[in-house]
Amino acid sequence: MSNKLAFYTCFIGNHNNTAFIIPPLPSTMYDCYYLTNNPYMNQSLQNTGWKIIMVDIPLTNNETIDCMNCKIIRTCPHKYDELKSYEYLCWFDTKLKVDIDKIEKLISEMEVSGKSIVLSKHPYQFENVWGEYNEAIKYPRYSIQQDQYKTYIESKILEMGTDKLNVHYCGGFSIRKLNDEKVLKFNEEWFENILKCGIEDQISLQFVHQNYTDIILTVEYKACWDYNY
Repeated sequence: MSNKLAFYTCFIGNHNNTAFIIPPLPSTMYDCYYLTNNPYMNQSLQNTGWKIIMVDIPLTNNETIDCMNCKIIRTCPHKYDELKSYEYLCWFDTKLKVDIDKIEKLISEMEVSGKSIVLSKHPYQFENVWGEYNEAIKYPRYSIQQDQYKTYIESKILEMGTDKLNVHYCGGFSIRKLNDEKVLKFNEEWFENILKCGIEDQISLQFVHQNYTDIILTVEYKACWDYNY
């Protein structure tokens, strides 16, 4: 089995959560990891082809806490021994399915172009971060932390001098080259910003990515993935 590429996703929380989903296995050629703290998910994953990693995170009945607890997995896979030995990691939310042929082509493009991160565009190409904010707070799950988002956005605008976006990215999919120090810095910076901003990590991503434009390969929305329902 090649150590060049692996896929990973996660579910953290109570099994009544709507994200309690097992997506289609992306590949039988490359390792595919599912990280969870839920014993029911562990049982459900048996004999599916997914490699299971049980993480030491307490189970709660608080969806906001559970959502925040999964962010370190999403942003910092290099902190997990099972994942850090791969050259490339493809992250995707449990609600997505990815196209292995298109992923392989993107990795070839990364190698030719010298890019180290692949991010896909958001379907709504807002001109500024407030567009992402206004969209997020329409949903009860995310609106709980709207005051925290607002405070974070205002502080980042003061720091960076603008709220404008050249590209508006999705947060539910990425490919990252782990042996690139700038990627590790991106991972850590995004996680630190999520802790300040809150669970709607696409808000913080819009600020963080601006420090890494030289290593990001931008793809169109759903260029290599789709929803699995």
